[in-house]
Amino acid sequence: MKTDKELAVELAGDYIQAVYSRDDVKLPEHSDLKALLKAFYDAVKSLPDE
Repeated sequence: MKTDKELAVELAGDYIQAVYSRDDVKLPEHSDLKALLKAFYDAVKSLPDE
């Protein structure tokens, strides 16, 4: 089973690849990527354990 951090990184990576793979979309700044990763991690951590 994946850890919360591993799952958050995987989800964020998939999101970044989907959104920012277009030629007309500029990659976000480092601080924005860090905030995005934290948002995914916080979302994963808030899910109930079942």
